[in-house]
Amino acid sequence: MLKLATLLATTLAVSVSAQCNPGTLTTNNVGGNAGNAGGGIYFDLTVNTTITITDINFRAGSTGSGGAGQMDIYLGPSTYVGNVTNAALWTRVAQTASTIINQNATATNPGILTLGPLVDPNTQLPGPITLGPGQYGIALASQATVFNHNYSNPGNPATFSTPELTINTGAAQNALFSGGIFTPRHWNGEIVYTCGGTPIAVASSEQYGNACYKYNTSYHELFPNPIGLDVDNQNHYFTADLGNSRFQLSAGATGYTAPGAGAIAAAPGPGLTSFSVATLLGGPLPFPIIYPRGGAVGIADDLEVCHSGYITPVDVAGNGTTAAIPNANAPDNTPTVAEFYGTAERWCPHWKTMDSSAGGAITVEVIGSPGSRQLVIDWAIVSGNTFQIVFHETTGDVEYRYQTMSGGGGGGQPVIIGWTQGNNALANEIDVSVATQTGTYATDPVDNTPLNLVTDARPQLGTNPNYVIDGYDAPSTILGALVLDLFPLIPGVELAAFGMTGCDQNILAPTAIQSFVTAGATSISIPIVQGGIPTSGGFNGLSFFGQAFTLTTNCAGNPCNATQVIASNGLRVFFGSL
Repeated sequence: MLKLATLLATTLAVSVSAQCNPGTLTTNNVGGNAGNAGGGIYFDLTVNTTITITDINFRAGSTGSGGAGQMDIYLGPSTYVGNVTNAALWTRVAQTASTIINQNATATNPGILTLGPLVDPNTQLPGPITLGPGQYGIALASQATVFNHNYSNPGNPATFSTPELTINTGAAQNALFSGGIFTPRHWNGEIVYTCGGTPIAVASSEQYGNACYKYNTSYHELFPNPIGLDVDNQNHYFTADLGNSRFQLSAGATGYTAPGAGAIAAAPGPGLTSFSVATLLGGPLPFPIIYPRGGAVGIADDLEVCHSGYITPVDVAGNGTTAAIPNANAPDNTPTVAEFYGTAERWCPHWKTMDSSAGGAITVEVIGSPGSRQLVIDWAIVSGNTFQIVFHETTGDVEYRYQTMSGGGGGGQPVIIGWTQGNNALANEIDVSVATQTGTYATDPVDNTPLNLVTDARPQLGTNPNYVIDGYDAPSTILGALVLDLFPLIPGVELAAFGMTGCDQNILAPTAIQSFVTAGATSISIPIVQGGIPTSGGFNGLSFFGQAFTLTTNCAGNPCNATQVIASNGLRVFFGSL
């Protein structure tokens, strides 16, 4: 790999800077929303010519103690999108100087804050950020217990520009590089810059493009703060394709329908309360619940309802599933992604701490005629939330119908929405509103990990990181190849013409190829540069791209494709001194 890196270094193009005028790029200052103290806000910054950032001013929220504080500035991959849950991809490059945080900005007193000159976070010496032409992911971290970010809640991403810079917004998290992502969100602030300087290079690697044969039986969306909920008045319709053991998601036509006179109310209780639907109805369910399960069809003759907004299928009579017996599913009012995938099967229209004993009602109702009946489980104004889940007889279709949902509770009351087959299903986060309202998403009969190419550390000068290739079926994989090139293909080009339907080519052409033998190993590590990345300046800022291929016969129990070759995602590697 050292020979390749030398080749790339000698062919690196020299950028010619465009004309530059010192200036200030301002987004907006309308506020309207805020995150937790210690959270992050993200945007992409496109630099057209070499500039030096001397100040970053922004709008603070009202959370925290105020007083002396600082904001940390991170550079990451070329975009924040898809990268904000991996802290290893980001490097802190500057801090704001200590200052008094002026909180509680208003429309009439905007409170854009001048935080003073930037400093190097390690030496505390003046350390402006100099960036060369290119695109950068930017993360701004508020200070835990001191202040939070105040930002805007737009309907769509936005762009703000000067001739030298462009900001594309944006997203936020309540915990920096962790948890769910609120998007789009507009950072409220300004970047003050001068022209020229010596650009810094932050080592990074980032995935792009698609890997083939990624299958998921389950899905979720985590809302770390309920204020990010965006499902009011939606219908999430699950069409049960039982022959293929999957759900197709779409936007249903029927809105939330209030319970009728025949609805039976469950006893009120806190979030750690559950009940059997069959017991509440005084007998068996009116019809068995059929649903996709493990490549086949699951059958449940009872449903266990947790007051905190999820439902577990239960097999009492032994009709062919292995769902838990009644009362074996302890109610849970603290939603986590690990529990969602690692425990029992669950329909989760709105898993959150909710307390029906404090008001509202949870009811069960059977409507319609035999052959086309519906079983409706309804939460009416329970902790401010009104929604219902509807099970359809015969078809196995399911609906999540929402009316008014509460954004209250803050970061201490997260929400999970989704469906899981449990039993350690593969995690799969999607945007549930986009998936259902556009009808573009379907679950899969079985789970399957795709071929995955990453690095095990940032490619910083003077270090010795590796490419890591995994996700293949080890027993049926014999060998593979790592292919490197100077240029990516974005978007990738599908390789169906070569017998690799569903796989993409994510690099332009092979510049170097490194073959490997798997020998039954579940992952392969290959040094990026044999002996480590040199510290010479010629390697600083060097960028290239890679993709892995393996000869694999088995994908989720079936032949992968006619060629038995599968392809990974693309990977951009950027050498840097930081």
